[in-house]
Amino acid sequence: MHDPVQGKTLPHILNDLLTERALGRVIDVPGGDSQWVWDGEKALGEGALDAREDDNLVSYGAFLRAKFPLSGDPKIAKEHKHMRKVLRQDFTATGYPGEGLKSEHDELLQHLLLPLTGASEAQLEEVGLSESPYCFIVPAFFRFLEYLQKNEVKFNLIFRTFGDDLHRVAQEFNCFCEGRHPCFPLVKPMDGSDGGVDRRIHLHEMPDGEMPRFGTFLRAEGTTALVMGTFKQPKTVDDAEPLVFYSTQRETVQIVQGLSQIHDLLTRRWRDSQATLALRDFYPYWFRNREDPTAGKLLVLDPTDSAEGVHAMFFDDNILPHDAHIVDARYAHNDSALSFAETRELHLMRVEPLDVIQSETYYIDRFQMSLGRRIRQIS
Repeated sequence: MHDPVQGKTLPHILNDLLTERALGRVIDVPGGDSQWVWDGEKALGEGALDAREDDNLVSYGAFLRAKFPLSGDPKIAKEHKHMRKVLRQDFTATGYPGEGLKSEHDELLQHLLLPLTGASEAQLEEVGLSESPYCFIVPAFFRFLEYLQKNEVKFNLIFRTFGDDLHRVAQEFNCFCEGRHPCFPLVKPMDGSDGGVDRRIHLHEMPDGEMPRFGTFLRAEGTTALVMGTFKQPKTVDDAEPLVFYSTQRETVQIVQGLSQIHDLLTRRWRDSQATLALRDFYPYWFRNREDPTAGKLLVLDPTDSAEGVHAMFFDDNILPHDAHIVDARYAHNDSALSFAETRELHLMRVEPLDVIQSETYYIDRFQMSLGRRIRQIS
């Protein structure tokens, strides 16, 4: 677990997560300012939030979003974002509002310690785990893949991120698929060596001009494209010529434009092979649109998906309880955005990181919940 876009370490991320669980009251202080005071209750544990019904209680995260809100002014927006980041990532440090939750922060770190094994330094280095005693990919994700394999579920896995960490993800994930992960060994490999499905992430050109299995989205006003064969992105985009950045890379990338074409590629191209993809999303467009859901990570759906036996699930920890926030779910055939009510717990699966850390069956449970809703919808 880390956040390359924000430059956050694991302790920072855990503090960040606790700001959304910890509740307190906002009080006025001299000078017209306000501050948040923790209510003294635990943030972890089942029902920790549900048991406290008090309209005057707000999370520290909500307090910071109100105090340093999004802004249409780029300079102010950047300053406010920086303030939110700094105050969130040190939440339980001495002298900060959440210092009383330091023991819970430590408990989460304990959950993420790598299992004790006889792995050598070389083995840990090969999988990318030699520099930290903590998990990079959470155990619940590996348990989920084992569950899917055991139950012979046919699926395509697509890794999505705004960041630049897909090479790092591929390193550990591929070792897992090959049965070489020292902490999470497989009974049956997922690398195709036994004639089964090869679920490894391939971050290289494919033979015979086959479509690459990695790429990046590019979004601008009037343009939606998926550029396969690179993770590189322009820092800004000219709406008049949004793809000019890739004009010198035409021999190495393949550009797919339009929602229908993107949907067809992601839904049908690798359905039979069950290949794994790695895609980078386009953060500048989301930021430019003040982090509106309709500018977030694109999930293209089609009303005919169900008839084809296709069911899309998008797991993301930035999906909010009552707002898609970071995922833009829309139909391919008419470019219409779907409401959160239509997609929540069906296609858009909010991931609660604190629960993922504490439960190895988390993704399995969420997967079953989504399938259950789909069955009820079509019956």
